[in-house]
Amino acid sequence: MDDGLPRRYADFDTLTEAVDYAARGKRGLNFHSARGEVEEVLPYSALRERAIDVAKRLLSLKLRRGAR
Repeated sequence: MDDGLPRRYADFDTLTEAVDYAARGKRGLNFHSARGEVEEVLPYSALRERAIDVAKRLLSLKLRRGAR
């Protein structure tokens, strides 16, 4: 699938930067069952939104650095 987003290989400074870039395209991840059937399709844009949501929820806990 060509989504018009040029491929970049390992030239991102952070994982966040890589996910932000990938979210601009149409690609993503496919999760398969043991039988090889597609169970879920997760576009990188949805992955980014989920990550932002989790980060906001973690920040709202006001945990101190190093807290477990």
